[in-house]
Amino acid sequence: KESYSALLKAGPLLYVGGGNRDGSQGFVQIVNAADGKLLGETALPARVTECGLAAAGERLYVSCEDGTLVCLGGR
Repeated sequence: KESYSALLKAGPLLYVGGGNRDGSQGFVQIVNAADGKLLGETALPARVTECGLAAAGERLYVSCEDGTLVCLGGR
């Protein structure tokens, strides 16, 4: 079973994190905040921790339950 564990709004986008309840796989979904349209999804090695999303400098930082820290975006 999958569940959501984190939500972050940055600019016009919502980032929704979650994954399998057993922690084995995770994801981040990118959603248009204005209309709710799903714009993309990134698979992660483990479920996103509760409140495990942070945005800074055009990057999204994701903390996973297995201790992994993932940086998405930027150049």
